[in-house]
Amino acid sequence: MTIPAGVASAEFTATVSSVATAQTATITASVGSMFTSYTLQLNATILALTINPASVAFGNVVVNTPTTQSITLTSTGTAPVTINGITLTGTGFTLSGLRSP
Repeated sequence: MTIPAGVASAEFTATVSSVATAQTATITASVGSMFTSYTLQLNATILALTINPASVAFGNVVVNTPTTQSITLTSTGTAPVTINGITLTGTGFTLSGLRSP
């Protein structure tokens, strides 16, 4: 793009697609024999969500005696994680200690 004489600035739009690894682009501006460069960095979003343990077993539980099992979700990626809901199946189960949107 060419910026006419007397114009202090110009805008442009760069369009990018998602990437699996970090990418770098360099923009170079020149006037006569003078050059200046600008580096743009596009980082990859890494999704990494683990659950531990993958399943839980309650074994034999005495009637009317609460038994607790804990499950931990861990995000080690670079993208935010949103838990939109939790579903329990089976009779007699309840959930505590977690609020979802």
